[in-house]
Amino acid sequence: TRALQANFGGLIRVDGATISIARRFPPGDTRPPAWAVSTWLMAERPIGEDYTLFLHVVGPDGRLLTQHDGQPVENAYPTSVWLPGERVIDRREVPMPDPPVPGARLLLGFYDSRTGLRLPRWDAPGDTLDLGPLDESR
Repeated sequence: TRALQANFGGLIRVDGATISIARRFPPGDTRPPAWAVSTWLMAERPIGEDYTLFLHVVGPDGRLLTQHDGQPVENAYPTSVWLPGERVIDRREVPMPDPPVPGARLLLGFYDSRTGLRLPRWDAPGDTLDLGPLDESR
């Protein structure tokens, strides 16, 4: 578990995350391996919009390698219905890059799918939370 905290737009707080290997397959299997990522989220106040949560795996050069974007809780619990102070645990799988990329990192953020605009961080510059480096030995 990674004890993290971030505030997106004064609306959504991230309180932590866990990252582990979700699945790995024997040689010759064509299914991609993936990371299992759980994030602890909280509504700071009524949100009113449906924001998409994104998890992006980026290389050391910042290039996008893989991603998983979607509404929280497997598209079943949009942010517009969260209650202030409510805690939500989002779990999803993010494909591992193939071949593996040393120094890859996992970034989290939120955007409005209608406009593509990202929620800015209120507690730090930018619009993403760096969940840290990814290591296939987890």
